[in-house]
Amino acid sequence: MSDMLNNLSQIQKDKFLKELLKLINSDHPLRTVRVQLEPGAKINNCYYNVPDKVKRDGGNSIYGWAIWCDQYICESEMHAVWESPAGELIDITPRPNHFIEIRFVQVDGFIYSGQPVDNIRLNMTENEVVDDWINVCKGIEMIYRNGRRIDEDQVLIAENIMPLLTFLESIKPAFEPYLNRGGSVGQACFCGRPLSYNNCHGADFRKNLFPALKRMESVHNYN
Repeated sequence: MSDMLNNLSQIQKDKFLKELLKLINSDHPLRTVRVQLEPGAKINNCYYNVPDKVKRDGGNSIYGWAIWCDQYICESEMHAVWESPAGELIDITPRPNHFIEIRFVQVDGFIYSGQPVDNIRLNMTENEVVDDWINVCKGIEMIYRNGRRIDEDQVLIAENIMPLLTFLESIKPAFEPYLNRGGSVGQACFCGRPLSYNNCHGADFRKNLFPALKRMESVHNYN
């Protein structure tokens, strides 16, 4: 990991957090919500876990943005938490990484339609590889957003789009370890070929992948 990322100050992180909150543009303040996992709740399935909890124990479903800032990306993810009958907000949904609390901004008027909502991400570094990582994540979200939900666990993706989705999901995990090793556009690519990232996967992303994703998004937005 580069010294720049190791030494990213709290002041710098707060700057990106404030920028993210401006993009969210909620009338509600950023708050800390404790995590108390609900027995039997499914991982990353807040849109179904919380209404089920409301049916059993009362209270309300509250929607908003869960916010995460690490050394590379400041990110907000649309999320549902449970408001208890006593008025406390509690995050009941398990995640692959366990947290004891989350940062959360409530959003009024959101209605879950069955389709995913794209995350909002800001690159907290000057490393262009992080921008590529963000674009790969956006591509995955765009494909799922334009799929057809079958049930709470499955989204039907068009057969001709599946190879692209498979590629994006296979390449996404490569970014963080690469960045942790000090990866940048001028360093050897994460794939192991004797080329810099900028002349290997980075070049392919910019020449082929990202233009293809933009064309696909334009078609979906037009329709």
